[in-house]
Amino acid sequence: MAVILNSHNDGQIKASRIIWYILDLLEVLLLFRFGLKLLGANPDAGFTSFIYSITYPFAEPFLNVFRVTRVAGSTFEWTTLLAMFVYWLIAYGLIKLLFINRQSGTTTTTTTARRVEPTTTVVDDTVVSNTVVHDDVDVI
Repeated sequence: MAVILNSHNDGQIKASRIIWYILDLLEVLLLFRFGLKLLGANPDAGFTSFIYSITYPFAEPFLNVFRVTRVAGSTFEWTTLLAMFVYWLIAYGLIKLLFINRQSGTTTTTTTARRVEPTTTVVDDTVVSNTVVHDDVDVI
């Protein structure tokens, strides 16, 4: 079976790579946020403040879903984990939606060749001519 990719498939593949790249970047930033909160990082420090300010718009829709767990200066932010999961689901859904018509964009060609062998058989002094056809050869 031969698969020929056309420009439509190339566009789908590029779009899916862009979606995964954006998701990966967002997940890393949210993971930094989660880790900094968990370790009780100083929110006034430059890097910590930077991460919190960049990730706040992405974490904000989920901030009141769960209660925040605080232990000895550390914060276990369940909502950040929820945000990471929801954004992963959204990216996964977009990729599935992007490739929903994958079969119509892919051209598949399969050809079966027939090998024909003429045979001659003699039965009771009568010549019988037969043709044997073999359908076991696939040409791609």
